[in-house]
Amino acid sequence: RERLRDVAWELAEDLVGDSIACEPLLLHGQPLGMMTVEPAPSEDVAALSQLSDCAAPLLAWQAAERGRTQAELLLEVIEAAGAHSGSLGDLLYMVCTRLARELEVNRASVFLQIGDRLVPRMATFSDGHKETDAWARLRQAHELPPMVESAFASGKPVRATHGHDPKLGVGWAEAFGIQSAMAVPLASPPVGVLVLDSSVRRSFRSDEIRVITAFGSLLGEIVRRTQQATEREVRLAAGESVRELLKHGLASPDVAQMAQRLASIAREAVEGGVALVCLPVEPGTLCEIGRAAAEPALEGHEPRRIESPVAEEPIGPLAIVDVADEHGPAERLLRELGLAAGVVVPLVGYKDGSGVLVCGSVEPRLWSERALELCSQLGLEGGLVLEAARLRELERAHQVELQHRAHHDFLTGLGNRSLFYEHTGSALAVARRERNRVGVLLVDLDGFKDINDGLGHDHGDRLLAEVASRLRNTVRDGDIVARLGGDEFAVALTSSVSQHSALAAAQRIADAVGAPITLGGIEVSVGSSIGVALFPDHGRSTEVVLRNADAAMYEAKRKYSGIELYQQQAGHRQTRAVLVQSLRQAIAEHRLVLHYQPKIDLKAGRVTGAEALVRWQQPDGSYVPPAEFIPLAEATGLIREITPLVLADALQECRRWLDDGLDLDVAVNVTTPDISHSDFPDIVEGALERTGVDGTHLTVEITESSLIRNQTQVIVGLRELAQLGVSVSLDDFGTGYSSLGLLDQLPVSELKIDRGFVRESDRPATTAIVRSVVSLGHALGLRVVAEGVETETLVRFAARLGCDAAQGYYYARPLPADEFRAWVAADGVRAQAAA
Repeated sequence: RERLRDVAWELAEDLVGDSIACEPLLLHGQPLGMMTVEPAPSEDVAALSQLSDCAAPLLAWQAAERGRTQAELLLEVIEAAGAHSGSLGDLLYMVCTRLARELEVNRASVFLQIGDRLVPRMATFSDGHKETDAWARLRQAHELPPMVESAFASGKPVRATHGHDPKLGVGWAEAFGIQSAMAVPLASPPVGVLVLDSSVRRSFRSDEIRVITAFGSLLGEIVRRTQQATEREVRLAAGESVRELLKHGLASPDVAQMAQRLASIAREAVEGGVALVCLPVEPGTLCEIGRAAAEPALEGHEPRRIESPVAEEPIGPLAIVDVADEHGPAERLLRELGLAAGVVVPLVGYKDGSGVLVCGSVEPRLWSERALELCSQLGLEGGLVLEAARLRELERAHQVELQHRAHHDFLTGLGNRSLFYEHTGSALAVARRERNRVGVLLVDLDGFKDINDGLGHDHGDRLLAEVASRLRNTVRDGDIVARLGGDEFAVALTSSVSQHSALAAAQRIADAVGAPITLGGIEVSVGSSIGVALFPDHGRSTEVVLRNADAAMYEAKRKYSGIELYQQQAGHRQTRAVLVQSLRQAIAEHRLVLHYQPKIDLKAGRVTGAEALVRWQQPDGSYVPPAEFIPLAEATGLIREITPLVLADALQECRRWLDDGLDLDVAVNVTTPDISHSDFPDIVEGALERTGVDGTHLTVEITESSLIRNQTQVIVGLRELAQLGVSVSLDDFGTGYSSLGLLDQLPVSELKIDRGFVRESDRPATTAIVRSVVSLGHALGLRVVAEGVETETLVRFAARLGCDAAQGYYYARPLPADEFRAWVAADGVRAQAAA
């Protein structure tokens, strides 16, 4: 006792000076505490010892009473937990209220582990009222108090003895008025954390720490068992719900239908007033997809878009009792949905909490642990089912897209050849039953290749898309339009078709296609050749009718007629596919030969050269006219093989003329693709070097209709030829494509007036046009040649208007090389003049 008194006096002197008396409290020689008197008495110090001897048993009795009370409290909790039939929330409320009251703290709170997070589940004061506002603020906080996480992680009690203790966390003590707190883990391993806090500074006694720790262990085991029991019940209920969900999910892959079914199942399982499924439609925006309600008024609610996410990151299921008391993102969602309370559960498979299941009520409501866990399970299973449905939708859409691409042209959106055969076959079957006709039109664009090569493929694609649009707008609903490939389209007229109506439709198509279109700031137009065939007149299957329409189209090309109806007697003509193969073989076998038509100087009356014209010689010695295979060669690209052969043969023949002392030039027809190709000048230069012919003896003729204004590649190609001494002749001048700007840019030395103007010399308007062309040519320093001169009258007409030269059947038709040389030797010009 003397030693304890000395220690106490020393402590007292350090703390308050000499005005305090201390006496240890001993019971059976064991210290229980310290009794102090202030100010220290000057007499009867011995009375202090007597008083302490009396106080020690009383203090021991108080400690024993606290122990009995704490034991009774533990027994009550154990008995209550055993007899408890309500929710885990009710049990936590009872325990937290008793703990706060018996341990003389302001508040008791419970944090439970849900997933990988600690979530506040209960906060109640010692008088029993719940701290819903504190609960809401805790749940909305980005970080929990460090002592909560520390107690959970370490499995040991954590104390904070003053408001500035860092274990309370920055701002937490101030926000909730906390001056001291104790956190203990719930069970081991922990399922959560129990927190007791006070608004006054206090240190928790060792017996208090023991009882709080014991309460934490006991409460943790109760929570664990309750959760397990609830989980079993929820699994049974959820299992039935999920089986129902999966049954519908397998039957219907539609996400909207599945969302509606999930909402219905959730409403029935949770027994809520309304259940909703909200899915993201874009970042930061949810859309109500499915809704099920107990009341018809709520059931008929219109779906809405919600311009806010639920949370910045996924969180566990949240039970909101009354949205008026809380202000988090989940509460905002409930308010947007017109609900006063609800359980908000993130759907598995949707990132950042962007997809949610909501079970709600239009009135404030307490939510049971069972409801919370069941919603959580439905959020997991339902999210997976919705995700599976979404993937099926994507796969179905992908298959539809693949199917569409397999049967449609990507550029124009029209059906392709396969779809045309399928739909036309169906139309033919209907027509066969109803004894009707079907008209099939094959449309091939004239001049498309020149535009595509001259302006570029982008503009060519735009032209094809525009033609497709015009075709769709020209035919009737129910008619079939397809792009077969390249610049070839097909149309099937499916009802009320006659020969007259089919030809009228073809004319409407020709007019629509031929209308000008502006590409790259340039107004251009294309013509068309259209073949028409009828079912059953010209075939009883899609393949036969289309093949005969192709033959008719080729006949239109050959005749320059624009539109041709299939004629049975023309059926012996080769189809284009066969003709292409035959042309390839003719090129390989060198069966393309040149004939030469003389060009006559009108003033001198003598031949100055010849135009080399290619002919396709058949095995029987006959010739295929150029009008039949040259367009085909241009369309298929074979012209790029033909032109170098023609150029080589023509220059070789020119070499013979020069060797024979004939000072004659040779002209070769070339296309825009030939000149646009970067290696064409090299091809020409190589042919000149191999034959030893000077470039001044060669003229390349390019048609005016094949040129597009201001084409850099054409201009560059022709200028490179001019540097070799090669002359450039603009053929068919007057057809309306060229301009003065074009003539100024191209190194043209000759204009050839189109034969159509020459043949109509008896018309005053035509005479005026020819005279203008001649004057224009001479003003630009160009030589002017009249083509198609077939009579002496036309010769005099050309000479009178000032043409420099003429070419036509009046002088000679195109002649084989040997016959041409013989004609020149016989002075054919003078012979013709004399005749």
